[in-house]
Amino acid sequence: MGSAYSRKKTERMLFIPALLDSRHIVTPVPYHGSAHIDALSHGNCLLEIPLGTAELKKGDPVRVRPL
Repeated sequence: MGSAYSRKKTERMLFIPALLDSRHIVTPVPYHGSAHIDALSHGNCLLEIPLGTAELKKGDPVRVRPL
């Protein structure tokens, strides 16, 4: 994980747009919710935020789904 990510509501699994670089470092792109469709054009993968997870720290291993 290239930068930290946090959220308040953790009762659902969440997928947010992110950039995966050639060194396999994932960085979330600015995303303001499901209506922010434009954010998908700035990422090349979806970052999986598991159920019950409120925070991901820089350097944490994460799962991604390529777009």
